[in-house]
Amino acid sequence: MLDLLSGGQTNKEIGGALNIAAETVKVHVRSIYQKLHVRSRHEALVKVLGQQAGAGRNAGEQFCSASGLC
Repeated sequence: MLDLLSGGQTNKEIGGALNIAAETVKVHVRSIYQKLHVRSRHEALVKVLGQQAGAGRNAGEQFCSASGLC
């Protein structure tokens, strides 16, 4: 999901790509924010990408590693 968030898609667009409701995306995004102790998509991406800079992994893998949600 973080890969889609990093692409600037809306909750509706992400939901369409994952075949889930936009409201479900919103719930998951809120959970991501809580786990990372951030308040926005930008803060989440900066935190995850900053923690894993140079690791050679995509944003989704970086998020899984940083958040422990996967």
